[in-house]
Amino acid sequence: MPTQGSVRAVRFGDYELNLESNELRKHDGKVPAPDQALRILSMLLERPGEIVTRKQLMARLGPERPSTLTTESTPRYGGSGLS
Repeated sequence: MPTQGSVRAVRFGDYELNLESNELRKHDGKVPAPDQALRILSMLLERPGEIVTRKQLMARLGPERPSTLTTESTPRYGGSGLS
């Protein structure tokens, strides 16, 4: 894979993320996506096969990160309540 500085767009499946314009496309059409989602996606695509920690995500998102990523929160999963 090219070095991070030389990558302008990353293709995955039918999608392409332009890392310079932060624009997600499928085929030839633009896919609307929130800025936070695009920043998370670009971070994951920059590190294929690597684990990205919550701390790294929080650092990338900055002060506008969703509350579900704060260090105090514990992920909660909706489920059937079975033990």
